Amino acid sequence: HQRLLMGAIPLAAWPGAVQELARVTAPGGWVELVELSTHISNLVPAGPANEYLASLTGQLAALRGLDSEGIVTRSLDRYLEQAGLVKVQRHPIRVPLGEWGGRIGSLLALDFREVWKAISAPLAARFQIPEQEILQLIDRACQEWNELHSCCYFTVAYGQKP
Repeated sequence: HQRLLMGAIPLAAWPGAVQELARVTAPGGWVELVELSTHISNLVPAGPANEYLASLTGQLAALRGLDSEGIVTRSLDRYLEQAGLVKVQRHPIRVPLGEWGGRIGSLLALDFREVWKAISAPLAARFQIPEQEILQLIDRACQEWNELHSCCYFTVAYGQKP
């Protein structure tokens, strides 16, 4: 089981990383991947603050060789098949984002907010935007989730080693 490593594994390294997971899995065992695309198309609906933040974070991710276009989430099943796994499945899971979505939505909103706050300094430095403006943008993005009843999609993919 591997989850939420989009921000750690470079895009080009994903096939090899999944290959390694398959290699160390016992015959008959399963590999499960859970990821969340950072591309704005994964947030529905998205307001202007979210679109701007997604643009900035996407540019920063691309500069670091990370997936900024949602390629990995669309390719998880292919990576599993290329690694020789069988019975491969890929499923989107819709999750509410924001207080409007109850406990799950609130917890996911907290995660998003904290991740964005953690990268506010690198965003400010890279794009020469005062960090306080980035933090205000984050606050506005969080408000949009509740106003728009935003959701995002996690992608779960799994396969069995023959």
